[in-house]
Amino acid sequence: MAKISASGLTFCYDGSYDDIFYEASFIMDTNWKLGLIGRNGKGKTTLLRLLMGQYSYRGSISSSVLFDYFPFQIQKEDMERDTIEVIERIQPDYELWRICRELELLHVEADILYRPYQTLSHGERTKVMLAVLFSRENYFLLIDEPTNHLDMETRELLCAYLNRKKGFILVSHDRWLLDSCIDHVLALERNQIEVEKGNFTSWWENKQRRDQYEISENEKLKQEIADAEKKLAQERSRLQRLQNRKSYYEKGERQKRAHRLITRGAAVESIAPLAKALGETEFYAFTEKVFALPEVRALLMEAVNAHNEASQKGKG
Repeated sequence: MAKISASGLTFCYDGSYDDIFYEASFIMDTNWKLGLIGRNGKGKTTLLRLLMGQYSYRGSISSSVLFDYFPFQIQKEDMERDTIEVIERIQPDYELWRICRELELLHVEADILYRPYQTLSHGERTKVMLAVLFSRENYFLLIDEPTNHLDMETRELLCAYLNRKKGFILVSHDRWLLDSCIDHVLALERNQIEVEKGNFTSWWENKQRRDQYEISENEKLKQEIADAEKKLAQERSRLQRLQNRKSYYEKGERQKRAHRLITRGAAVESIAPLAKALGETEFYAFTEKVFALPEVRALLMEAVNAHNEASQKGKG
C-alpha cells in the first residue's frame, strides 16, 4: 500500500506572522477514506493546496501518487459549451468509457455530456465532475465540500457513491456525510495535523474526552499552584514572625546590656572616692581579697562565659 507523508511541514501566508502549520507531521495510506476536520479558517483548503503543490512551504511532503482536486475550476466563457467540451478543457486525457461508468454509478444518463453545461443543476454538475474525478486511475483525490447546494436525496446518492470508493480526503461541513463515508480523520489542531482511525462521531467523542482530561489537569495544576502559593505565604509569615522575635530579643539584650553598663558605671563612680584614699599597694591587696571571694569569682566566670557566647554568635 502506498503512503502519503509529511514531516516538519511549516506554512504561513505572506505578510502573516501566524503559522497555519508548524513542524506538522503525518502518515496516511492511499486506500484510506479520510475526513479533513478543523474550524473555519484553520487551514483545511490550505492543506489541500499544499498537497497539490500550489504553495511553497518548509519541510517535506512525500507521495508516490498524484493528487487531483474537486471542484474543478470552470471558466465563465466555457459555461455555454457542451459538458463534454468542458471536460475536454479540464481533463484533456479523459477516457469517455470511464466517465460513463462513473455516471452510471451516480444514476446519471450519459446524454448529459451533450447538454450545455450551464443548463445543468448544481446536483448534476457535482455528479459530472465527480465522475470525471474518479475516472482517473492512480490519483489520490481531494474533495472539497461536494454537498454544497445539494438536496437530501442527492446527498444520500453521493454518500452511497463515495462509500464504494477509496483513496480520498473529504472536506465537508456535513457531519452526516462524514460519519457515513470516512474511515479515518485528518484533524487540524493548534497548527498540527493528527490522524485518527474512525469517523467524525468517534473522533468527536475522543476529542471531548481529551479536552475534558486537559481541563481537569489544568484545574488540578491551578489548585496545586494555589496550594503552593498559600504554603509559601504561610512560610513567609512564619519567617517574618521569627525575624520580629529575633529583633525584639536583640533589642531587649541591647537594653539590658546598656542598663548593666550604666549600673556598673554608677557603682564604680560610687566607690571611686574610697579607692582614691588607698595607696597603690593597699588597693591591690584589697582587689586580691575581693577576687578571692566565691561570689565575685562566680560573677566573673559568668561574665567571661557571656563574653565567649557573644563572640561565637558574632562569628556565626
